[in-house]
Amino acid sequence: MSTFSNERKQPTLVFANFELSGRQFDFVVITATRVVVTEVKSGAFPVRGDIRGHVGVRDGRRWLGNRHQWLQAGSPA
Repeated sequence: MSTFSNERKQPTLVFANFELSGRQFDFVVITATRVVVTEVKSGAFPVRGDIRGHVGVRDGRRWLGNRHQWLQAGSPA
């Protein structure tokens, strides 16, 4: 993040693993021109997705589900 900030000559704020108004955030990067919120995931199985946000996970020989990650991230916990 330091390199990103220095190369663009703009201050960058980074927040990680915090709660705000009952919502948990994994990683947020803020600059003068944008805010990027990132959901961090970890898994041992292959993952596939499409441009519309549908994501599936492979468990052995088959693909499980086709959840929409945008709806998951946008719904209250």
